[in-house]
Amino acid sequence: MASTVSSLQLALIAAVCSCHLVPTEAGFPWVEPTEGEPWPAPQQADMYPSFYFVNPAKIRFRTTRHSCADLEDAIGRTLQTLRDLAASHGVRAGRRPRSVVSGSLRERRTRVAASANRRRSRKRGESRRASSPRLHHDVEVWMDGMCDEKMMPSATMDEQYSIKINVPDSPGRAQIISDSLWGAYRGLETFTQLIYFSEKHGQFHLRQGIIRDFPRYAHRGLMLDTSRHFLSVSSIKATLELMAFNKFNVFHWHLVDDPSFPFVSVTFPNLSGKGAYRPDMVYTLDDVADIIEFARRRGIRVVPEVDTPGHVRSWGAGADNLLTVCYNETTGQPDGTFGPLDPTKGSTYRFVRRLLEEVTTRFPDKYIHLGGDEVFFGFPCWLSNPDVQAWMEKLNISTAEEVEKAYMQRLLRLVKRLPAKPEYVIWQDVVDNNITVQPDTIVHVWKGGADGWQQEADKVTSLGHRTIISSCWYLNYINYGVDWPQYYECEPEDFNGTLVQKSLLLGGEACMWGEFVDDTNLISRTWPRAAAVAERLWSAKEVSDAEVARPRMEEHRPRGRCLKRGGKQWKAANRSKGLSKPPTGDGRRVHASVTGRLSGSSSSPRGRPRCPKGYKRHRSGRCVRLGARTASGRGLKPGALRGRAEQCTGGRVAWADGRCVPLATLRSCPKDSYRLSSGLCVRCWVSDKTDESCAKGCAVDERRAKCICCMPNGDDP
Repeated sequence: MASTVSSLQLALIAAVCSCHLVPTEAGFPWVEPTEGEPWPAPQQADMYPSFYFVNPAKIRFRTTRHSCADLEDAIGRTLQTLRDLAASHGVRAGRRPRSVVSGSLRERRTRVAASANRRRSRKRGESRRASSPRLHHDVEVWMDGMCDEKMMPSATMDEQYSIKINVPDSPGRAQIISDSLWGAYRGLETFTQLIYFSEKHGQFHLRQGIIRDFPRYAHRGLMLDTSRHFLSVSSIKATLELMAFNKFNVFHWHLVDDPSFPFVSVTFPNLSGKGAYRPDMVYTLDDVADIIEFARRRGIRVVPEVDTPGHVRSWGAGADNLLTVCYNETTGQPDGTFGPLDPTKGSTYRFVRRLLEEVTTRFPDKYIHLGGDEVFFGFPCWLSNPDVQAWMEKLNISTAEEVEKAYMQRLLRLVKRLPAKPEYVIWQDVVDNNITVQPDTIVHVWKGGADGWQQEADKVTSLGHRTIISSCWYLNYINYGVDWPQYYECEPEDFNGTLVQKSLLLGGEACMWGEFVDDTNLISRTWPRAAAVAERLWSAKEVSDAEVARPRMEEHRPRGRCLKRGGKQWKAANRSKGLSKPPTGDGRRVHASVTGRLSGSSSSPRGRPRCPKGYKRHRSGRCVRLGARTASGRGLKPGALRGRAEQCTGGRVAWADGRCVPLATLRSCPKDSYRLSSGLCVRCWVSDKTDESCAKGCAVDERRAKCICCMPNGDDP
């Protein structure tokens, strides 16, 4: 009995450490997971019983037709995912995969005997059987459309793709085919899910067959609330990674609300300066741009929400005379509290116009979410204010609903005149209060809950408005046990509407409100529950049975744990340097090389960040380039001058100040200096930016608004 328990414990430990987790969480009682089934389920899939033996660490992608930096970046992320998958089972490039949980002694002996028989057969010159799986590592990425770094995901982007692996018209080939960059992104994610580890064979398998896939809905979103609890940039990026992995394409960013105003506005800096929780709990210009670019490279739109006239109490700390002053009904004097925006002042609308102009300029998406929900919480404050009462008499209105209507109609006219000409999304409260909106308005349905949202959707679509559903996908509501099936069983078209009404349904969003969610539990609260929503919005309508999906969810759930892409790993690797955010642009490469550590690399088992590829850790703690020795034996290649100075010829090399000088061979470098591969010594330091760009010979570190400069040190010619 003791030996049996010990073997079971070892098997459980090995499985947990391998990302091929023992499936007990998502399916209780125990559910047998599928093998190599993609999530979300493709629209059309004809998979064969045959498969390839593959080593994920050795797979190579080759682009055909068109390519660009964004596609190559996506391929690089996919390769990293495959290497992480291989490493989770102790597999590296050039090594035969091995089983982490080896099975019984009889099974191991059987595999060893079969392997020996194959070797003897090859020595005798016998050919392999035709049915034997073949090793295959070359994958073609065929993209017909053009792409460049200026392309932005949009509401009409083409996300369809096909995957062919050893099909009759392309025997022995693996292909990912798409007409657009966005389709290539989705195809790469699906391809990684076709690879699974077989305990029976002790190897990775790649499924064979053909997939033709496209989304059911164009709008597949996830909303995060960054006001009630601040979410770090690294947490948002980690969420974006998992969104891309599950084929979401809209990040609805609920930027500000009553509790805090973390969005740093250039126009009104006091809003975040006085309205944020802390000075470091804000999203700077660089943070916002970084998140938008991070999402763009994964085919995800970023739609900002600036909710008015309610949910704005945090605004009052940084802007005077903006909120409505509430009065005590008994004394007729201000009671010290504030309500919604003051609709009686022209300055209020000028303030909102300038803020929205900045937001629509900094967020490139065509749409902006204007909120408009739960204004009724501020109705008593409006009605208690003497100025609002006088304004109501002037307009001949008598109810708070009419006050809201007057504000919203003026706001919508104002938005249409913004320079960016945005289209807008509003919460359903606006149309519930019979406020006239433009015909092209998108209405976000959130009321009704899991049982009553159908009437709400029927009402909104009957008015002819395009609609987004969220009512049954509020992830902040949690239950004991496994609750993802309740989100999976919500069918967006399950309401009594005509075909015309249902054609107005753009898709839906899962919402994670932040009352009880912060960095510590964001991922665990959101996933895999959001994955259930992702499949209902991507896959065919017929894919709706949670019991049928349960084995696939059991396989899909641990996949996200194997992802090592995103910002958290950088933060862990650089915490010792006192850096809270990774640098970007050219400055990132300079910083990584000069310090000898690669930002974005994962930590080693000893807690230190691993050295970049081609470097090893010296006993001094620095990362030293392999094969490069200097007179002191501690050579380091900063690479800060790579591509920064002009090309030099005639035995001359480029110094950091841009000059070409004769090659100098020094016996040793001065203290605090590094030797370049050319033999020169340089000293690197950080200086403040003095204008839009750094001086010649320096690289920009946008994240810290600094310049990293490397200048010659030692024998200056």
